[in-house]
Parts: sequence; C-alpha cells; structure tokens
Amino acid sequence: MGRLLLPLMILMVLAGCSPDPALTGYPEFGKEIVGDVQARNFDAIETKLSPALRRTATRAKLVEMAAVLPATLPTSIRVAELHVGNSWQLAGREPRRVALAMQYQFGDRWVLVALTWAENERGFRAIDSLQITPLPASLQALNSFSLGDKGLTHHVVLALAVALPLFSVFVLVLCLTGPMTRWHKTLWVLAILFGVTVLRFNWTNGAVDWQPLHFQLLSAGYAHPELGPAIFSLSVPLGAIIFLSRHGWSKFGGATNQP
Repeated sequence: MGRLLLPLMILMVLAGCSPDPALTGYPEFGKEIVGDVQARNFDAIETKLSPALRRTATRAKLVEMAAVLPATLPTSIRVAELHVGNSWQLAGREPRRVALAMQYQFGDRWVLVALTWAENERGFRAIDSLQITPLPASLQALNSFSLGDKGLTHHVVLALAVALPLFSVFVLVLCLTGPMTRWHKTLWVLAILFGVTVLRFNWTNGAVDWQPLHFQLLSAGYAHPELGPAIFSLSVPLGAIIFLSRHGWSKFGGATNQP
C-alpha cells in the first residue's frame, strides 16, 4: 500500500483548485502518454518531460512503468481526477498547471495513472510528474466508505460530522425563538449558520487538509466522488458557541434579553 501514497497524494495536490469541465483535451493527452508508455515509445515521452523531470526520470524508470501495463487494450478508462491551477487568462503569462489521474482497467486488473504538467498559452506541455501504479482493487473498492478497519480518529471525525450540524441547528432554533430585535436576530442567524475555518479529512488514508480562510454551512460537510475518497469537512461553530455563551437557553424564559 505504501507504493500508492505518492499517486494518491498527487490526486490531492490541487484539490483546492477549480476543475474546468470544458477542458476535454486533457484526458486525451493523458491517454496519449499512457499509449506511448504501453508501446514503449520512450523517445516521444522524454521530449514531453520537463527539464527537471528529464534529469531524474531515467529510461529504466520508464521501462518499469511500462511493465505495469499489460500489452492488451484496456477494458475501460475512467478519469478519477482533473484539476486546473493557474490560468493564463487570469494570471498573465503564468503557465496553467494541470493534475490528471485516470483509472485503467485490464480485465480484473486495475492501474492508476497520475501525472501533472504545465501548459503555456501556445499549448506547449511539460510533464512535471508521471506515476503508473498497479492497484490491488478498483478505486471504487479502495475508497468505499466503511467503519470496519478504522481507528479512533475516524470515529471521532464521524461523530463530529454528525454533532456539529445538530449543535448548529439547536442553537439556531434558540436564536429564532428567543426575544430580540429582528436586526440582531438576523445577524446572529448568519453567524450561527456558518462555521469558520475548514478541516478536510480523507476517510481512505486519514490525510488532513486545513483551509483556515473558509466558511462552511452548519459547520460540517461530506463529499464522496464516485472514484475518489470520502471527504469529511469540519468547521468551528464559533458564532453558535458565542451565542450560546451569551444567550444560554435558560435565559430565554425572561421577557428581555441583550443582543
């Protein structure tokens, strides 16, 4: 499983960037590279490598990657991840950064292909990284949600993902039913609804990604793409905590309250 860490980390490198579904040419470029590896057309691949990678990606490594791929045509090819970083339309002459991962199926065998590259406005592409790794099972199976082999951290994250929205809704109800002016109630509702700072937890491998300048509705979130890992997002319900500290539910029995 250790051999999968680098390709799986490549999937997360640009996780915060916005995917562009209109850029359909990117998977075709990835398939072209894999086809060259499978055909052992190493000269063509080396011309597409960045200078830095060309110094480290020896012919022996390309031969090793080619050995992972069967000589037969793949049963299926599915894009597992496609993310685009800087765009020259928004960042002057800064090259566009692309991260692509694809799952190849050859009968009952699966292979993960992960590559990143830079592309300028003229369409020139320089590959920064290339990994071709055999998978013990399909990505759907590897990233399936289960509790069987998970430790304490996973169970704590799951409990918080359930508790935080419930806590936020509970405090929101207290706010909506409490006696205060409409203006103050509106401000408190906004503060209670959104948690501050986001901690993203990868359910498959336990990796953590912190996004300090983010807000999240009801302080928790969950996403599970078809081929990717389940991601739990947790935030601090700061507004709800402050409201509860100032307007505890026992105080709502009175006729008046301070905002």
